[in-house]
Amino acid sequence: MAETVKELQEALTALQARLKEYEHQSKQLDMVIKATGVGIWDWNVQTGETVFNERWADIIGYTLDEISPVSIQT
Repeated sequence: MAETVKELQEALTALQARLKEYEHQSKQLDMVIKATGVGIWDWNVQTGETVFNERWADIIGYTLDEISPVSIQT
């Protein structure tokens, strides 16, 4: 049982390290997007979920509130 606990602790430590790296990369990407002023959108073809940023809406002359709900048909 001690080995199982040790293995779980090691797995948890590895997951925490991956989460920390993911959070760091996410912050870097956010900074790049803000610094460049690009409009972005993302479409998950499998689920149909779409994500648009405010700059994207601004580029086409609207706010996200004005064109919500935003979908791939937008």
